[in-house]
Amino acid sequence: MKKIKQITHLFFVAFILTCASITAQNQNNVVHPIDTLINGQRIGNPAMSPQNGNSSLGLSYSNQLCGLNYVTGSQMITTRYNPYAISTFGTGLPTSVTVSGLPANAVVVQAFIWWVCSYQSGSSITPTVTVTNPNATVVTFPAALIGADGPKCWGETGTRVFRADVTSNVIPCDGVYNIDITGNSVWEVDGCTMMIIYQDPAATWQGSIYIADGCMSVQGGNLTPTLTGFNACSASNTGRAFLMASDLQDNVATTHPTTLNGVTTNFPQNFWNFDE
Repeated sequence: MKKIKQITHLFFVAFILTCASITAQNQNNVVHPIDTLINGQRIGNPAMSPQNGNSSLGLSYSNQLCGLNYVTGSQMITTRYNPYAISTFGTGLPTSVTVSGLPANAVVVQAFIWWVCSYQSGSSITPTVTVTNPNATVVTFPAALIGADGPKCWGETGTRVFRADVTSNVIPCDGVYNIDITGNSVWEVDGCTMMIIYQDPAATWQGSIYIADGCMSVQGGNLTPTLTGFNACSASNTGRAFLMASDLQDNVATTHPTTLNGVTTNFPQNFWNFDE
């Protein structure tokens, strides 16, 4: 397999006590600072837009609350790369993600599942995701197409990214969530990430989360998305940033460098990546 570089998702989060300024970069793919203004009462309402970016990223969610935080779980799904893989193998569908780190008194604010689809002819643009929570409650959710871009050299038609709001079937405790996607085949679905955004009522600090998502795909070359519209303030006590990317292949390299919040780290070169 030849080297294929794809950045399908770049998500950025500020989780802070006072304020934050975060810069994220994946190799030559640069995203300019995300700044948040907090340290007070709740500012505005969460914002989410279904269609955020064809070949671009757009702000899809923002929220500020006392004790706001998040946890995630990710899984590679496609099996099309398995014959070439060294240590990263897809599970197929249905699959599962494990979510941990929720405090005992957590209040679920919002929960999303994202996945990347290397789509072929006939692939659905209105897929659904069925989620079985740790209490064995099963709910099926519609997904929003949040962006599309070109193919990644697998003979597919192109790349699509979907997001589903699964808040109503998330419980405020750690556990395993079983996930099944209908409308996009196992071959097509690169992987998925589930994020639970929660509030810790016992916290004495304020958190702010901004998520920008969309679809950006490239067969080599550079990507330079720019995010704007954030207000800057003084230095924060804590800042975190993350991104998701798919189709990074471990038979090409074992690690890839990602710069988040000014720190460059070599992350494992998984086919489905959540770098934080």
